[in-house]
Amino acid sequence: MPLDNFSQITGTGLLLEDRPEAGKQIVLLIVYDVVAGTGPEPGMPVIRRDMLTVNNLSRLLMVILTAFVTSGFTCTAAQGILTLESGSVSFFSSTPVEDIKAENSAVTSSLSMADSSVVFSVPVTGFIFRKKLMQEHFNDQYMESKRFPTATFRGKLTRLPQTGAGASAVQVRVRGTLTIRDISRQIDETVTFTPSGSGIAALSEFIVRPADYGIKIPRILVKNIAEEVKVTINVTYSNR
Repeated sequence: MPLDNFSQITGTGLLLEDRPEAGKQIVLLIVYDVVAGTGPEPGMPVIRRDMLTVNNLSRLLMVILTAFVTSGFTCTAAQGILTLESGSVSFFSSTPVEDIKAENSAVTSSLSMADSSVVFSVPVTGFIFRKKLMQEHFNDQYMESKRFPTATFRGKLTRLPQTGAGASAVQVRVRGTLTIRDISRQIDETVTFTPSGSGIAALSEFIVRPADYGIKIPRILVKNIAEEVKVTINVTYSNR
């Protein structure tokens, strides 16, 4: 099957396979063609394969060169994982009494270009407050960070963002499970992806209610902490 039969080649891979019954080896040139097929979920790549017989080393080198030149994108980005290059998770609580903000740059995250899945892991003690006493109360009384050291999110995008040359900003939804203090709840929020150098930036803002995750506010401080807290995720992924 010629490569120009594919409507949009987004990545390639090579697999050397023995065929004893035919007395030869073949190279499976795996072409990821998102537009041409229909996967089990929106945005998932459909694998179409062109099998080429390897007669000699020069033929194999030509196959490899063709795969990379026509793909216009690297194998890692098409079928692998985009890793976190930089970013943070922050939250903001506002009441007539006081505003409270904390930011966490110790977050880890990955975005799969194969199945649209996204994962976040946030160490609770990584949140930095303006006042040291606020940070102590947050970890000891509210979040109990020694008992529940990590908050996590696992979900999927409704569609994959564009990457590489010619990519543009796009807004998608992400649906999944947010777990705080071992209490898990389903969320469905908006994410804006914007091309950023060789990677892609993601920005999302949403509301979290502390009471939904078993966070109890002492009566004496109930007017200091909002019932709804705004969470902001601002990260950049890279395919390097």
